[in-house]
Amino acid sequence: IAFYNELANIHQRLRHSKDQESKCRAEIDQSQVELAKMKDELSTTTKGYEEQIVTMTEHLASMNEHITSQNDKIDRLQLQLHTSSKVFGKIVI
Repeated sequence: IAFYNELANIHQRLRHSKDQESKCRAEIDQSQVELAKMKDELSTTTKGYEEQIVTMTEHLASMNEHITSQNDKIDRLQLQLHTSSKVFGKIVI
């Protein structure tokens, strides 16, 4: 009789273990689905940030060209002013 009780106990633990295994597998499956969603979201976010960086870099380059052009124009105007002030005998500081 002790043998049958032990066998029933082992059988019950086996059933419980299989139930736990099933629950764990379901949790793993759910975790994998969530991980896939998170990876997709990360990919989308990364692409968005990369596009923003490209846009900002292009804008920065454009602004840099504009500033360089404005500085060149200022330098030319200052040179013209300096040259014309010498012609008229005036000193401009």
